[in-house]
Amino acid sequence: MMEPVGYLTATSIGSPRTPWFAFHHGRPKWASEDKVPAVYAWVVRADTTSPEIIYLGKAGKGLVARCRQHEQGFKGKDGKGKSNGDKLMAYMAVGRVDVYAMWPEPALFRAIPIPSHSAVEDWLLSAIDRPPALNREAAAKARAEALAAGTHVPKRRKSAPAP
Repeated sequence: MMEPVGYLTATSIGSPRTPWFAFHHGRPKWASEDKVPAVYAWVVRADTTSPEIIYLGKAGKGLVARCRQHEQGFKGKDGKGKSNGDKLMAYMAVGRVDVYAMWPEPALFRAIPIPSHSAVEDWLLSAIDRPPALNREAAAKARAEALAAGTHVPKRRKSAPAP
């Protein structure tokens, strides 16, 4: 079962072109779980709606390290990082974004512990009725549903470089 571990807030540290936020944790045993693989969720809570999972992810090197990566900004060569950061900021404007996490026990194979966080993340994503809005899987599922419904618009391909 996932348990609350903190919340996200917007900050003014970053440039206007890069959304920034800070993670605030509220668990006393946080440091002891720093490097343990985890599965986590961002849940937006607005006054008028029921809680909604907007992102579900895994943190193979620990939740603190993963949150630090998120705090460093939304980057990426494809430009999707800024888009995802903007979407997260829009959710923060509507309501509080809480962070929940779980630390799945490793599976044993011939007495060797095998991390299970990836399998747990995959299972949770498949068990949710509606994919979280900020997950790539949500976009892929939406494209597949649009294709099945005959309303799919293919992505525009980049033009080939000039010889």
